[in-house]
Amino acid sequence: MLGKLSCAALCAALVSFAGGAAADHIWINEFHYDNDGADANEFVEVAVRSGPAFNPADFSVQPYNGNGGATYGTAQPLSAFTVGATSPIAGSVESVTFYSFVFTGTDSNGLQNGAPDGLALVNTVTPSVVEFLSYEGSFMATNGPAMGATSVDIGVSETDDGVLTSLGLVGAGSSAADFTWALIADGSATPGAVNTGQTLGPAAVPEPASIALMALCVAGVVGMRYRLG
Repeated sequence: MLGKLSCAALCAALVSFAGGAAADHIWINEFHYDNDGADANEFVEVAVRSGPAFNPADFSVQPYNGNGGATYGTAQPLSAFTVGATSPIAGSVESVTFYSFVFTGTDSNGLQNGAPDGLALVNTVTPSVVEFLSYEGSFMATNGPAMGATSVDIGVSETDDGVLTSLGLVGAGSSAADFTWALIADGSATPGAVNTGQTLGPAAVPEPASIALMALCVAGVVGMRYRLG
């Protein structure tokens, strides 16, 4: 089951983060938040593409409660994540390094089960929100780094799945926008490595209708920024 961003969701994301850091070199790539029985193996994985100077301490992941829109738990800096595999991007001199954080009982009991809840990937230096994603619905953040922004629902969720299930980006590409969120089957979660069903390389060419919708979205955002500026 695949969950693709609608044009409306894409436009919302562009409007929310038009002034912030783009998710072309760093993005949330995979996570697990719910399984059958007591939650276990809950994790968040962040992918970082080589290129610009990068300091893990400059970025963090902040969980959000969709019931009220407030933060919960502790914002985890990428410097606290485990550095995993570095995989080459086919046809490029660049590569992607995967950082993973596995929640334990001392980490506010991990990720909430929805519906909805979310995660914000934050550049703490600029400061700006790189991504504000949610599962089992969307909501507006009422405090914290994403305050006032509406989350982008990834369109897929977990419901009493196995402990090695996850939600992850699949398809071909080298940045978040190239991939599609999917439910990754039990036994196939890969915290700290390229996802099952994910290929690092040239992105698939969009269908003509998708290109037209993208152009309309971008034109609308540019026009909005011009009027506001």
